[in-house]
Amino acid sequence: MLETGQRYGSIPGQAEALLQLSILQIALGEFPLAKQTARRAEETILRLGPAHELRFGITDLTSLLNYFPDVKWAESAATATLFAASPEAGRKPLCAHRAGDRGQGLLTVLTPVIEQMEPTRYVHHAAVAFGGTAVWEIGATESALTYRRMALDLIAAGFGDRILAQELTIARMAVLLGRPQEAREYFALSRAQSEAEGLKPVRAITDYDEALALIREGTADRNRLLLLLDATEVSFQALEWI
Repeated sequence: MLETGQRYGSIPGQAEALLQLSILQIALGEFPLAKQTARRAEETILRLGPAHELRFGITDLTSLLNYFPDVKWAESAATATLFAASPEAGRKPLCAHRAGDRGQGLLTVLTPVIEQMEPTRYVHHAAVAFGGTAVWEIGATESALTYRRMALDLIAAGFGDRILAQELTIARMAVLLGRPQEAREYFALSRAQSEAEGLKPVRAITDYDEALALIREGTADRNRLLLLLDATEVSFQALEWI
């Protein structure tokens, strides 16, 4: 796509291609390369005007590059608000993104909208994954069953998306619902699939979240917990998250 965009002088095509390439590089844990590509993407996107939808994409990309380190959430929110208020927003489909301090209120508004989407709807898989992340991070147990069902529907429809790891979403929801056996099964699936496809960040987050789950349930399996924490530390150091 990038080569074609360059050949025909398509700035939107090049911008979209660079944005997608950087996301794929993040998924593979190639952060230095992803940052270089992201800078190229941002420079190209700036040529498309201040309210173009890809401006929001580059802000979200920054949050992906800094999943665990500090993120400039206020700046990200300002960019998202600017886009949402523009006429362009009404013509472009977007997904739900991570909630902050007002996460529960945002979930209350967004979840019924996401529920109405078909699994094959454009970026529905991302809406479920990001919404599920918000549910997990703030412990919104009352929303867990809904996101579990939507993630299962996506997998059944063949839209599971390895990068966004719907298996991880289901594991997280199972923890919140008090279903430890199901959680273990889906953490194992997320781990196996991320290993098979070289998705180092997903693998690292899977280990980290399963360790959190064991701590929350007050596990007696101390060896398992220590193995997960050790694996998390090694992965986070390799990814330069700590």
